Amino acid sequence: SNQRSVSRKRKYAGIPRVYISQFEYETFRLKGDVFIPYAANPSIKDKSFLGNPVFLGSDNLFNRKGVDILDEIISSSVSPIDIFGSVSNHANQKGNENIIGKGYVENIAEVFRNAAFSVCPLILGTGSKIKIQDSLANATPVISMIDSGLYSDIIHGVNGFLCYNKKEFKEYFDLLYNDRQLCSKMGKAAAEINEKKSRNAISFEEYFEILIRVKSALKVNNNARKGILLL
Repeated sequence: SNQRSVSRKRKYAGIPRVYISQFEYETFRLKGDVFIPYAANPSIKDKSFLGNPVFLGSDNLFNRKGVDILDEIISSSVSPIDIFGSVSNHANQKGNENIIGKGYVENIAEVFRNAAFSVCPLILGTGSKIKIQDSLANATPVISMIDSGLYSDIIHGVNGFLCYNKKEFKEYFDLLYNDRQLCSKMGKAAAEINEKKSRNAISFEEYFEILIRVKSALKVNNNARKGILLL
């Protein structure tokens, strides 16, 4: 993280970075960085946990590997899972009737409206926590491999589960699939935690105001340097 801090100072020249995970913000932030939680403002009263679990992903190597892991984990169970995004093509090629490729969806909130829970079976990855934060912001608990979930807002046993291996992943998958009351309880916890974080963070509008001030200051400094060179 120290090496990344050095390179960021050189590359971004003071432009503040946005974190959507409070853990990452508190761990890696530099001066001027901001925390803006992934807030979706879901209505927990209208949310159902009766649908299938879900996995969302693009068709990159990490998500395809995630589908492979799901294929292995639920091959011997009767627990179907809906796959959304371009990785659905890879999912449909598995020939597993419990892995249902749904394809592209325009409104992600609709995916989570009836989802029992979501999964993030990624070992390694890009470092982005979008699919995890997306789920939690929509009051949906998440089961994640420790690699992807460690620096996310998952609180183990409260709004989701962090797993060290496939065996644990399957155990938690089966637990939530068969206990929709637990899904509801963890979904409510996710919504409450997200609401509290939103109160303590700046908004996107405030962040854009910061960006404008930074860009204006950089422009003034550049003009000043040009003036000195001309003299």
